[in-house]
Amino acid sequence: MSFGRGFRLVAVALGGLAVVLTIVCVVNVVRTRAFLAESAVATGQVVELVERQSCRDDGQDEDRDREVCSTVWAPRIVFTAEDGRDVDFVSTVAEAPPAYAEGDLVDVRYDPRRPAQARVDSVMGLWLAAIVTGALATVFAGMCAVWVVLAVRFRRE
Repeated sequence: MSFGRGFRLVAVALGGLAVVLTIVCVVNVVRTRAFLAESAVATGQVVELVERQSCRDDGQDEDRDREVCSTVWAPRIVFTAEDGRDVDFVSTVAEAPPAYAEGDLVDVRYDPRRPAQARVDSVMGLWLAAIVTGALATVFAGMCAVWVVLAVRFRRE
């Protein structure tokens, strides 16, 4: 196989991945916008910080599976829904250092039909999935462009 053909195959793979991530990003944006349009807003109180482990491979040694772990905290929040029910949920977004402290008041958004699936009313709480998939789509599209240039360059040689 020639260098040019190999570069083209990599470019196609990276481009395909960029397209898939773009589609996932668009779906996340559409779902979040629909959630925002239908959601109610309430003020909740952080009652606890739930500790979680966030682990990733350290990438240092191929022979050993070594993970680097860190502790992150997600706020457990209680709020009162429109129908008077007290709702208790743990945010899907966990951070280190924690963004909130016990006793903090935070705005939450929730679907009145499913209040237990509430989200913190913040950029991270609402848009994290769209931001991550959009950023990854952009990175892979850029990598695809580089590989296309390399494929064209090696095709000429």
